[in-house]
Amino acid sequence: MSRPVHPLERDRELDALRSVIAHARSGRGQACVIEGPSGIGKSYLLDEAAALAAEAGFTVLRARGSELTRELAFGMAVELVEARLVRANADERTELLSGPAVLAEPMVSRRVQPAEHTATTDEFTVIHGLYWLMVNLASHGPFAMLVDDAQWADPGSLRFFAYLGERLEDLPIALLTAVRTDDPETHSDLVSSLWESSAAPSIRPPELSRQAVGELLATGLECRVDDALIDTVHHETGGNPFLVSEVIGELRDESDITAASRGSLRTPQSVRRQIARRLARLGPDARELAKAAAVLGDGSSLAVVTRLAALRPAQAVTAAEQLVAARIFDTADPASFAHPMIRSATYASLAPGEKPEAHARAAKLLAAIGTDSEVIARHVLEATPNEEAWVAGILHAAARAAARKGAPATAIRYLRRALDTAPQDSVSPRLLIDLGLTEAAAGQTTSLQRFEQAMLLIDEPTVRADALYSLGQTLYRYGRHGEAAAAFRRGAELFEDGDLQVFRRFQASSMCAEYYLAPIHRRVDLLDAAEVPSPPQGAGDRAMLAIRALHVSLTVPPASRAAALAGMAIADGRLLLEQTSESPVVNLVVLPLLYGGELEAAEHHIDAVLADARSRGASLAFAEAALMRALVCYAAGRVNDAMVDAQIAVEGMNRGWHALAPTALATLVHCMIERGELDQAADMLSRAEHELAPPEALGINAWFYVAKARLRLWRREIAAAQADLDSAVQALRDYGMINPAVLPWRPLACMAAAAAGDTERARNLIESEIELARRFETPIALGAALRRSALVHEPSEALATLTESVAVLEKTGARLELARALTDLGVHLRRAGSRVAAREPLTNALDLAHRGGATALADRAREELVAAGARPRRPARVGTESLTPTERRLAQLAASGYDNRSIAELTFVSRNTVAWHLRNVFRKLAVDSREALAEALADYGPRRTDA
Repeated sequence: MSRPVHPLERDRELDALRSVIAHARSGRGQACVIEGPSGIGKSYLLDEAAALAAEAGFTVLRARGSELTRELAFGMAVELVEARLVRANADERTELLSGPAVLAEPMVSRRVQPAEHTATTDEFTVIHGLYWLMVNLASHGPFAMLVDDAQWADPGSLRFFAYLGERLEDLPIALLTAVRTDDPETHSDLVSSLWESSAAPSIRPPELSRQAVGELLATGLECRVDDALIDTVHHETGGNPFLVSEVIGELRDESDITAASRGSLRTPQSVRRQIARRLARLGPDARELAKAAAVLGDGSSLAVVTRLAALRPAQAVTAAEQLVAARIFDTADPASFAHPMIRSATYASLAPGEKPEAHARAAKLLAAIGTDSEVIARHVLEATPNEEAWVAGILHAAARAAARKGAPATAIRYLRRALDTAPQDSVSPRLLIDLGLTEAAAGQTTSLQRFEQAMLLIDEPTVRADALYSLGQTLYRYGRHGEAAAAFRRGAELFEDGDLQVFRRFQASSMCAEYYLAPIHRRVDLLDAAEVPSPPQGAGDRAMLAIRALHVSLTVPPASRAAALAGMAIADGRLLLEQTSESPVVNLVVLPLLYGGELEAAEHHIDAVLADARSRGASLAFAEAALMRALVCYAAGRVNDAMVDAQIAVEGMNRGWHALAPTALATLVHCMIERGELDQAADMLSRAEHELAPPEALGINAWFYVAKARLRLWRREIAAAQADLDSAVQALRDYGMINPAVLPWRPLACMAAAAAGDTERARNLIESEIELARRFETPIALGAALRRSALVHEPSEALATLTESVAVLEKTGARLELARALTDLGVHLRRAGSRVAAREPLTNALDLAHRGGATALADRAREELVAAGARPRRPARVGTESLTPTERRLAQLAASGYDNRSIAELTFVSRNTVAWHLRNVFRKLAVDSREALAEALADYGPRRTDA
C-alpha cells in the first residue's frame, strides 16, 4: 500500500528533532517528549528522527507500546536493547554487560532461573544496571532510543526512561518518547516523569491548517478539490493528519468523490465503525487474520497469526496482502497495523465473549512454540480461567522472571492467578513459597502459616532453609521486625534437631530482628541464648557470636568485652563471606565495635560490607550499611563523611528500606546541626515524624526524639526539648541498663535541666551518665559526660572536669567530641581571665572542627579565639571548607586515582553527576588537575578511597 500522505507543516518539529540529535552527537545527550492526541503525527516524527539519526551515524533502537505491554516487567526497555544484544557476539555481550551493567543481566537474559525459589530483585538495582548498559553501549558510538506510545509502557520501563533522561548530559544518546495525550494513562505520575526528566522542550505537533488539508487532499486524490470538500474534511477531522489520510483512502475507493464527501466522513468517533466496515468488505479470512493479529499484538510473525486465526498458509498470505492494500496492516510479515488506532479499533471489534477465548487460544499456541513465559502470561490474565497444569506452570515461570526484574507486584498477580486457577491438590509448594517471598518484597501481608505448610511439602532441607531465610531477610529489610523475627524463629524451630549451623544462623537472625522490639514483645530471652563455642566452629556459630556481641555491648560492662567478641565473630572477613551483605547480622556486628570505641576496626568491616552490597547490586543492604558507616564517621568526628552516608541511607528509604529509618533520619539531623543547617534539620525532622517505628519497636524512635531535643536546645526551646527527651526515655524504658555510648541522652537532659534552673536534677543526670560510662569503660561517652558536668560544677571544679574530659578524649579517635571539650576548656579559661592559656585549646578545637566539617563548632571556636585576643584566619570563600559533603567525598575518590566512571560505579550515581560535582570542586579549590586536587585535599585529613 502507499503510506499515509506525507504530513505538512512539520518543519519546526523536524528542526527540534535535529537539535536533539545534534546534541547527542556532540556527547551531550537529551531526552525529549513528543506529545499529542492519536493521529497527530507522533509516529511520523519518530520515523523521521530514525532517518535523521541513521544519517548521522547513530544506532537506532526502537520500541512501541500497546495495551498488552503494561503487564510485562521492563517490557519496553527489553524491546529497545534486545535486538542489539542479540546481534552481539559472546565477547561483545560480555563487555556490554560488564561493570554495574551486569545488574541488568536478569532482565535481558532468557535463561531459566536456577534457584529453587524466587529471588526478588530491587527495582532500582535493575534500573541502575540498565543505565550502565546504556553507558557501555554508548562507548561503541551514538545511538537514538525511540519509544512510541510510551503511555502504555510498564512501570519499570517508565522509571528507567525517567532515570536515564536525567543522566544523559555526558552521553551520546538521544531519548525520544511519544506520548498520546488523549489516553487516561498519560495522566499517571509515572508518565508525567517523562516530561520532568527531559532536558529538551517538548515537541507538540499542531493540527493541520485548512491549507495543508487542501494540499493533502489534492495530492492524495490526484485531482482538483473544491473548497467545500476542503472545509468539510478540515472541520470533521480537526486537521488530524491520520484522520485526513483515512478520509483520503475512503474517497479513493469511491467512484464519485463529490457525492461520497456529502456522506459520513471519518471522525474520531467513527474509527471503530469504519474499520469494521472495511474489514467486512475484505471477507472472513482477512477479518479473522486481523482479529488474531490484534490479540497477539504488533510484530507477531504471520505464521503464528495464521495458526491463531485457524487459516491455511495460502489463505493467510492472501488475506494479509488484502489487509495491507486496505491500509489495515502496514506490513504483512511480521503482521503490524498501520496505526495504533486501527489495532485498537480491530481489537474492540471482538465481541465480549470472543476476547477471553481468543487470549486463551493465543496462550496455548504461544506455549506450544516455546514463547517467553511473560508474553504468554499476559494472555493468560486476559483469558478464561483454565485449570490445566501448564497454565499454572507458565504463570509461575513468568512470576519468577518478573520478580527477578524488580517487579514483585506483577509477580504477585501471576502467582495469585495461578493459585486461583490450579486445583488445590496440585498446587506446587514452591509456588506458595514464591508468593510469600514476593508479597513480602512488595510490602504486602504474608501468610506465614501458608508459607510453612508449603515448606513442609519440600523434602530438601537446604531449599526449605533458604526459602524461609529469604522471607525473614526481606521482612527485616522493609522494617517489619516482628514478622521477620517470627519467620527466622520458625526456621530455628524447624532445624532445632537438624543441622546445628543452620539452626544457629536462624537463631542469630531472629535475635537481630527481636532486638528492635521492646522486651515485652520478644519471644526469646536474648541473654539466655545458647552459648557459642569459642572459637566458633562454623557460619552459624559466628552469626550467633555476632548477635551475642551486640547484646553484651548494650547491657554487660565492660564494652571492650563485646568488642572482642565482635572481632572474633567477624573473623577477618569470614562472617561477611558466609552471610553476605544481605544478612542483618553483618551490619549489627559493627555496633559492638562502635560502642567499644574501636572505630578503626568498625570502619574497616563496614567498608567491606558496602563493597559486597555494591557488587551484588543490593541497594537496600547498601543503604543499611551506609547508615552504619555514618554512625562510625560521626563518632570519629568526620561530619561531612557521615552526612553523605546518612543521605544514602535516607535515599534508600525511598526504595523501601525501613529497618532503621528513624536512626538514619536522626543521624542526618545531627550532621545538619553540626553544620549549622538548623532549618534543614527541622525539615528533616518533620519528615521523620512519618517514619517512626510501630509501638512494638519503640526503642528505635528514641534516636529521633534525641535529635529533635538537640535541635530544640539549640533554639532555646527548653520545655519542648525536655518533653522530647522524656519521650526518648519512655521509648527506652523497657530495655533496662544501656551502655551510655549507645544513645547519650542524659548529657542533653542535663543541659535542659540546667537551662530550666533545676541544677539538682541536672547534676543527678550527668553523674549517672559518668557512673555508667566508667562502668562500661567507654572513654568517648565518659569524655562527653565529663564535659557536660562542667555545667553543674563550681568554676574551680569545672576546670578540672574539662581537663579530664580532654585527657580522656585525646586517647580516642573521637575528634568531634574532643573539639567540643577543647572549645569548652578554652571558653572556661578565657572567662577565668587566662586569655593566653585559652588560645591553645581553642586553636586545636578550631582545627579539628574545621577538618571534620563541624561548621557551627568551628565558628564558635573562632569567635572565642578572637575574644581571647588571637587572630585566627578568616574562613576562606574557596577551599576545602567550601565543599559540600558530597563534593568532598567525590573529590577524595578522584584524588585517590579513580576516574569518573569508577567513581560513579562506586557511588550509585551517574558519570554526569560525578563530572558536575568535580567541576564545582575544581572551581572552588582553584585547581586544574587531579594531582593538584590531591595536594589541595592534603590538609583536610585522612583520604577516603571508597564510596
